[in-house]
Amino acid sequence: MLQYVTMSKKNKFTSYFLTLLVSISLVLSSPSLLLAQNADNIRGVEIEEAKKYDPKLSALSAGLYIPKQITNATLYGAAKGAKVVSDPDFIKKVEDILYLYKRELAWFPTFSWTSGGRPNYGGGLYYKKSGFKALTRFSVNDSNYWSLKAKTSYSRYIGSTKWKTSLVGVYEKRDDRKYYGLGSAPLDDPRNLFFGPKDHGVFSEERRKLQWSSSLFPDPRWGVTYMGYYQRRSFDPFGIGDDDLQDVFRLSTVPGFTNGPVTQVYNELALEMDTRNKKKIISPGWRGEVYTGISAGLDANKSDFIRYGADLAAFIPVIKNDRILVPRIVFNGVDEFDNDDPIPFTEFSRHRTFRGVSDRELIRNDKLSLVPSLEYQWPLSHILSGHVFIDSLIVGPKVSEMGWDDFIWAAGAGVDFHFQNREWGRAQFAMGSEGFQFKFTVGKPLQKNSRADWK
Repeated sequence: MLQYVTMSKKNKFTSYFLTLLVSISLVLSSPSLLLAQNADNIRGVEIEEAKKYDPKLSALSAGLYIPKQITNATLYGAAKGAKVVSDPDFIKKVEDILYLYKRELAWFPTFSWTSGGRPNYGGGLYYKKSGFKALTRFSVNDSNYWSLKAKTSYSRYIGSTKWKTSLVGVYEKRDDRKYYGLGSAPLDDPRNLFFGPKDHGVFSEERRKLQWSSSLFPDPRWGVTYMGYYQRRSFDPFGIGDDDLQDVFRLSTVPGFTNGPVTQVYNELALEMDTRNKKKIISPGWRGEVYTGISAGLDANKSDFIRYGADLAAFIPVIKNDRILVPRIVFNGVDEFDNDDPIPFTEFSRHRTFRGVSDRELIRNDKLSLVPSLEYQWPLSHILSGHVFIDSLIVGPKVSEMGWDDFIWAAGAGVDFHFQNREWGRAQFAMGSEGFQFKFTVGKPLQKNSRADWK
């Protein structure tokens, strides 16, 4: 997904604006740049000794001549573009455009697009002074697809302990949600009732949310976070396209859909540890998180349930410290307190770390989910890195019934732009059991398993 979001350091808006320019050029470039072996851009490349004439190799070299030149031009253009946007005079010009008042109040444009979806346009305002920050952002496509978000936060140090608290409000409507049913093999799961061969239905959702959180980090390597929110979801059994939910599923088999709005209050406590010295870029170390939370249903929503999970990742240097292998496993679980009040279909875990589907797809919904993944990142130049990855997703109602034979998977590659120990953006392509996906993100070197983002 294309995202343009503010960051937290001085000149952050300038950096984002410049990053967007560079990243768009990467998006429009050939995916074959990952195969490039241009000694001007890649360190550590070994070139074999030239050998006698070989007809097969000569023919292959001739056939790859055009792709190779496109690759070289792509890397050259990306490097030159990054050099331009790093120029102090250019940065000053952009700052004059974005900042409205001193270096405290700024505006920014937004654009988002997910493969298979519709573009979203908008903008926002950002204010920062001392430890206080405020952000308001609005985006829209049409009357059935829009979002409004406001966030305020305050942070300070109490001795050596960092304390941060925030308040977030969200009001949005989307008509492109896709629901695939319950279980690892929904078409064969008795909990679902399909009307035909189609495996998913589209529905519309209006969401209102007020979220609060507070975190304490006695040490940069570990800390605890409390998060709570009030949320109300209401649905319509139709949306964009021809596969309306009401034509694909018997709605009475979709938990929580026909019982009125799903309203709840959720409270959660999480413990995070991260030994990496550079947390805004992929670097050596390891990261772990465990959490548990309780949801209490309100009004028509009678369900009460518990959430729990863990996220473990190692960042292992291979040959050199800038070549990192990242094995990762993410586990999420949910369980109701009363079987007579099933968990609403929107409240199962969202698999944000699985890169084979878009965020609008409610796929592989069940009580337990597991996302193992493996990623490798290596340098292409001083500001560009390449990465390849493979993800899988396994779900089930309990451990003994996990659908190991019905897992879904995705494999892909991408390019990352980083500067001054921070990753500013990454563009990646994925192919797998669920088809093709393209995604572009800003400021997210590691997609977190944040429950606050389970939209």
